[in-house]
Amino acid sequence: MANRALLAVVLVTTTLLMLGPVDGLEQRAADESITAGDLQRHVALLAADDMRGRLVGSPENGRAAQYIEAGFRRHGLRPVAGRGSYRQSFGLVTVTLGRTNTLRILDGEEVRTVQLGQDFLPMAFSDTGHAEGALVFAGFGISADDLRHQDYAHVDIAGKIVLVLDHEPGEFDSQSPFAGAVESEHGRAIRKALEAQRRGAVGIAFVEDVHNHASLSALSDLARRVWPQTPHRVPLYQLEAWVRQLQIPAIRLSVELAGELLETTGGTLNARASQAERG
Repeated sequence: MANRALLAVVLVTTTLLMLGPVDGLEQRAADESITAGDLQRHVALLAADDMRGRLVGSPENGRAAQYIEAGFRRHGLRPVAGRGSYRQSFGLVTVTLGRTNTLRILDGEEVRTVQLGQDFLPMAFSDTGHAEGALVFAGFGISADDLRHQDYAHVDIAGKIVLVLDHEPGEFDSQSPFAGAVESEHGRAIRKALEAQRRGAVGIAFVEDVHNHASLSALSDLARRVWPQTPHRVPLYQLEAWVRQLQIPAIRLSVELAGELLETTGGTLNARASQAERG
């Protein structure tokens, strides 16, 4: 399988405001500490037309940060100890689809090349590179011993390409040990990719968890959103720290193609997905 996926082309920084202890402030009841006038004034300024949405990396975003910092100083809030600033900088990258993305499937003596944008597409956080190996299904691709869920308990993925489901077990269960009906960090695709890399996988492929999502749109629809011919007005940023860590190709397969691959092992995608709920 070859997947020359992405090139990181733009590096920007943004800000995250952090609060430290508050000294010497008069304590007031919660219902007295913030007034409707305060909220209206802040919202009117930050949401004004000339703030242009405060997009990441824009001058307007910088103005918004300065306004919030000024408020922190006015109220006597101190930055986190040792930082000397209310800001925490981190890098973001935008990515570009490469020109030679290819996926080939070897079944016995037959080699089949499948179609980009219809059968597969590169993930936005994928590394640029080539991977070749046997395909292994590993449920949701989650390693969470503290939650008593381990998809790699009996699976060796070293030197192989691992196929995993989107999201996490108990996705719509309010009693789920992960985070109830809210997706937890374990369900993040980038975390699954990094875990697969840590375990020696040479590549990772994702597919929709069909047992939880019966009505699915075609992969071609997703491809147009992720890799549009005309760039989005608001760039799709990736966290640089994660993108730099991942050094294996990551792709998404269509439900149809993933189903075909799993049928060769005597099971359907829906059956495998349902079984994965139990780890």
